[in-house]
Amino acid sequence: MNGGKGESPSGGRSTQHDVARLAGVHHSTVSRALNPSRRNLLDPETVVRVASAAERLGYRPNALARGLKTSRSRVTGVIAPAISSPEVATIVEAYEVRIREAGYTTLVMSSGHDAKALAAAGAQLMASRAEGIIVVTAKSPDFVMDALELDGTPAVVIGAAHRGVSTVSIDHRLGAELAVAHLIRLGHRRIGLISEGRTAARGAAQRDGYEAAVERAHLEFDEGLIETSEPTRPASGAEACAALFHRGRAPTAIFATSDATALGCYTALGDFGLRVPGDISVVGYGNSSYGRYVSPPLTTVSLPLAAAGNEAAALILEQLGETAPDESRQVQLRPYLLQRLSSGRAP
Repeated sequence: MNGGKGESPSGGRSTQHDVARLAGVHHSTVSRALNPSRRNLLDPETVVRVASAAERLGYRPNALARGLKTSRSRVTGVIAPAISSPEVATIVEAYEVRIREAGYTTLVMSSGHDAKALAAAGAQLMASRAEGIIVVTAKSPDFVMDALELDGTPAVVIGAAHRGVSTVSIDHRLGAELAVAHLIRLGHRRIGLISEGRTAARGAAQRDGYEAAVERAHLEFDEGLIETSEPTRPASGAEACAALFHRGRAPTAIFATSDATALGCYTALGDFGLRVPGDISVVGYGNSSYGRYVSPPLTTVSLPLAAAGNEAAALILEQLGETAPDESRQVQLRPYLLQRLSSGRAP
């Protein structure tokens, strides 16, 4: 009898041969049955029998070891600045599910934001024989490709749209336009903007979207309605929100270009004795998990993060295929407005 899940009959880790014995097949059949790209060569009954035996023994194939025999590692890598970020986690999870279905394993590396760390992460993935690399970044694709030495390894950048390297991007300009246009439809004419500024690609796109929506509505553009904030820190959002009210004519609505910034606004507005949305409306950005649980629930712009992971997987698989495209491809995804209770008619 097996000594326990994940153990062979002899007491060690389960092997391919252990699975073969339990399923009553040759060990090469186990390899084919557990490989999504090759299991179609077998009859379904055999695949089910092998899969059941592998599950009973807790056996998991080692993609790197298999690659040493086949000259294919079946490994792809993901590099992200902060893998603990909810946005990054959603992208990576969707990517990993799609790439696993195609028979690949994923290695995830954290890089921070500087070129040296990015290069080190790329070098580690290359040493692990990664066949393709995904980079999630707020930096430009030029910065990414200059930092990495991929020697022709297929790559996809999830971030800013760019010609010359395959990219998956989200239309943040459109996202900002949706938020501001929503507030304009509610009768607001003085709409504050709290963003990370033009130095970041997302911040620049959001500022452009804000200005485009204001111009389209023939509203007067007021630089005094704009503040910058660190997008992941609610405290920074609270400080920026307070600064808007110390300048004179206060806004009747605020578009915060991250949900964390919007959360900081809630705190600052409460300190001023202002009610949301009775006295002032707030719209966030990103559809964070806590947005629906704050009071009032936060109107926000929802980003297609899982779709970004799926599209990145499709692009890397396309490059890894036998008929890989000669040119890079760019995919841009559309966000949408998720209206809740934090936005209301202008007072």
